[in-house]
Amino acid sequence: MSGISVCIGGISPNSSSHGLRSRFPLSRGHGHCGKWPNTETSRVVLQRVADGESDLHGAKALARMGRSLELGRPANKSVQNALKRLRDRQILIQCEVGVYRFEDEAFKDWIHREL
Repeated sequence: MSGISVCIGGISPNSSSHGLRSRFPLSRGHGHCGKWPNTETSRVVLQRVADGESDLHGAKALARMGRSLELGRPANKSVQNALKRLRDRQILIQCEVGVYRFEDEAFKDWIHREL
């Protein structure tokens, strides 16, 4: 899988399109390209889960993610949608309300290194 240059939705995480490369710089030749989410909200959610943040549905967490995404408001609906996509793709598992973990611990480690 290493060396794949096109990811989900045709957007490579190394792509400079949409300014993603500057906000989420990644090394080339990674092995998790197929798991890389195609929305900035999903990337922020993955980073928060990898950092061990809990209660992702809570007001404080949603406000922090809204600031990270420069929304000017809490990221309520966008975070809910991202969490649903990540659960549906079996990237995250919901342990309890607002608490998630990675299905693949190696992907979690990769998120830590790359973000």
